[in-house]
Amino acid sequence: MNNYYKEKHAIPIPWVESPFFESLLKESDLDKEDKERCAFYNKNGYLQIDLDLSESEIKSVVGDMYQALENEKTKYHADHFQYTENKRIFELWKQSKAAAEMCMNHKVMDTLRMLYHREPFPFSTINFFKGSNQPLHSDTIHFHTVPSRWMVGVWIALEDVNETNGSLKIIP
Repeated sequence: MNNYYKEKHAIPIPWVESPFFESLLKESDLDKEDKERCAFYNKNGYLQIDLDLSESEIKSVVGDMYQALENEKTKYHADHFQYTENKRIFELWKQSKAAAEMCMNHKVMDTLRMLYHREPFPFSTINFFKGSNQPLHSDTIHFHTVPSRWMVGVWIALEDVNETNGSLKIIP
């Protein structure tokens, strides 16, 4: 018989979204800092992680974005969904080793393993040249899985962001 208070795999939703989260967290072998991060994620639905990206890692991805503009096979976001005149590149990771490596950043992957107790696998990217300036909206329709709640969006800022330059807005 499943023990919902102690077994992270006992129900078909992520343990961090389980109605038994508090008990599962208490019973976990996570250190204090990771328990705090999990509790924050459970309450707010997001985390901020400093990836300690080097200038060369960032420049490699940005450079590959600009090179992709010259490639006729590059896929772009449909014009009618854009809130800006700047293009968005879909699936840059398929053209850019640097973008693919950034998708596999060990801090992101380790955090997802901790939060979801599963092996994560990146599978899609959208690269923005400038802030999207999109109005507040929900991406839930784009983040659907069966069973539900197993997909996560990861946003990596490749420049300093603030409230005035089109950065990501989150409502916990």
